Amino acid sequence: IVMSARSEGSFGKVVRVQHEFGVTTVYAHLARITVKRGDYVSENHIIGKMGNTGKTAGAHLHYEIRVDGKSTNPNHFMKIGRQISVAGELRQSALAD
Repeated sequence: IVMSARSEGSFGKVVRVQHEFGVTTVYAHLARITVKRGDYVSENHIIGKMGNTGKTAGAHLHYEIRVDGKSTNPNHFMKIGRQISVAGELRQSALAD
């Protein structure tokens, strides 16, 4: 669920999405926001367009994963995501890494 979709100072235009289990994702420096607070979004839903708003040296996307309010290395999520099968089941090996 979209928690906020607005300008936030040096981050420029930002979308914050609340997931389950205390996970929040942040997408900042957007050129345009295409969702609003309270929207339900899912995989492949376009929430905005990459841009150069806020304090930046050029167009890019600031992507952040927060768990219980603390910024977390997104690589941990990417490793597990790569191990999800086509059927959507998490393979046992992902739990051991």
